[in-house]
Amino acid sequence: MTNFITMVNRVTTELRRSNLTTEAKAAINDAIAEAAETRFYFNEMRGVTFPTVIGQEYYDDQGLVEIDAAYYSLGGTRYNLITVLNTRVDNRASGNVITGRPDEISRFGGQLRFDPVPNLVTTITLDGYGKLDPYPLVLDADTNAWMTEGERFIRALAKRNLLRDVVRDYGEARVLDAIAEDYKTNLISQTNLKSGTGTLVPTSF
Repeated sequence: MTNFITMVNRVTTELRRSNLTTEAKAAINDAIAEAAETRFYFNEMRGVTFPTVIGQEYYDDQGLVEIDAAYYSLGGTRYNLITVLNTRVDNRASGNVITGRPDEISRFGGQLRFDPVPNLVTTITLDGYGKLDPYPLVLDADTNAWMTEGERFIRALAKRNLLRDVVRDYGEARVLDAIAEDYKTNLISQTNLKSGTGTLVPTSF
């Protein structure tokens, strides 16, 4: 599997539903959004960058489901942002807008929120995992690791989505859901193998 249209064609062909191309595209993007909730070796995102804007508190989440690290550099020094709950930022603000050099990052409404509100322009760098770029897939030639390493998992989820949400064949949808779960388990196993060191670490009790 190489790109979006190849995935679409395979999904509709396997379900014998060539008239559901538009629906298949939506089902694939929904499948990616669902699959991205889990960390796999291929959906880790490192070095995602975007600039701050003076006085702007909220920013796009850059497709990241979970943030491992957030930081920026000034004068050659790296400053790490602390990830906190949004309620902490609300409680500290108490209705007042506090500006300054950001030291905390939280999430609210699908966006990233900085505290204090930036009073300078700098480049924020994020590491984590998520949906991968591009998302959503739009062009026929669009591709990312979901179309390659995660292809079987996404294809099974997309077929389940079509059967459940469009065709209303709930029995077959449950079968595809089980198949997708098997693919997910296999990918998690691969991820554990790739991230493991093969070394036992002693635990203190």
